[in-house]
Amino acid sequence: MARKIQTYFRGYRCRQLLRSMQQKKADYDAVMDKLQREAYVQMVRMEQQRAEAERKREEEERKKQKEQARRRARILEAAFDGNMVEIHAILEEVQQLCKDQGEDVAVRNKHMLVECSDANGNTPLSEAAAGGDPDTINFLLSLEANPNKKGQYGRTPLYRAAFAGHAEAVKILLKSGADPRITADDGERPDQVSSNPEVEDIFKEWKPEDTDHLLKRLDGADKKRKEAQNKLFETIESKLRKLADDAEKEYSAKQREVLVTKLLNNGGQMLHQQLWTSASI
Repeated sequence: MARKIQTYFRGYRCRQLLRSMQQKKADYDAVMDKLQREAYVQMVRMEQQRAEAERKREEEERKKQKEQARRRARILEAAFDGNMVEIHAILEEVQQLCKDQGEDVAVRNKHMLVECSDANGNTPLSEAAAGGDPDTINFLLSLEANPNKKGQYGRTPLYRAAFAGHAEAVKILLKSGADPRITADDGERPDQVSSNPEVEDIFKEWKPEDTDHLLKRLDGADKKRKEAQNKLFETIESKLRKLADDAEKEYSAKQREVLVTKLLNNGGQMLHQQLWTSASI
């Protein structure tokens, strides 16, 4: 009789233990399933935040490009009108926008604006030459504007100044390295298109060797500027690459942190509870 009672009791205990273990496994599976869903939701949320940040960055870039286009249009118009106040204001805007990036970046961006062009390829210096204001031409040249850059119909600033009959503008451009031998698309040189006798006399008195000397000096200055720009580009590229790597590492670390934290807080508690219950049994 005692043997039967012991057998029955052991069977009862085994069935009770089995049900307890099955329930614990079901609870554990439920917790892990919940953890997986929460981790997935968190990863989706982080990806959405990343996509939103990218969208804002692209929107900011489009806004920046529109502002740059407006500044280009403004400086081209101001150069033709000889509006020095407006030109200084535009360059000051660029200076302020670059104040956190360093003086080298500001100088580069201002030079890019001075060398910008419209849809026809005309630069601010070309527009200033057509407008004829000496102060504007001198100022743009002081910012290393290219006096021989061709614009619409292959016309240089010197060609446009001569065509418009601006004698003082022609003098300034010639003394700054403008080459009177460069022809436009129609094959004509600047000295062949002016109807102003004073301009014609200026070209007659000008010596080609003077232009050659000035061009050598301009070429040397241009090489130095390009070397400085290349060095600046390399520095900026290195900084951007480091920022991108750091951002990627931070993003990956946050993902791991979210998963590990949830596993420790929830799954760890469940496992601890199971171990404690098993020990009690």
